Amino acid sequence: MGEAEARSQQPAAHAKGGVADVCRSVGATPGRPVKEVLPAMLRMAGVFAPAIRELREIDYQFTRPFVMDSSAVTKSFGLTPTPWDEVCRRTAPRRSSA
Repeated sequence: MGEAEARSQQPAAHAKGGVADVCRSVGATPGRPVKEVLPAMLRMAGVFAPAIRELREIDYQFTRPFVMDSSAVTKSFGLTPTPWDEVCRRTAPRRSSA
């Protein structure tokens, strides 16, 4: 059997920085700080919302360092990630000129 390979990706970064980068890409500032949702709050919300209940399965990605390595994909297929500034511009909602 082969090994699982991750798609090409950006270097590791914190989600808080990513939100700020997306805002800056369109000349905005984050309206509110990004904060952690406590596990107890997720459990409580999960009682009423099945989709939120499923977040407990991937909680480790948000509570401990979680870094994936895409070097094998880059080496095997030559795939490289989209430049981060372009990702931010495409992610940010477009402001209407009206």
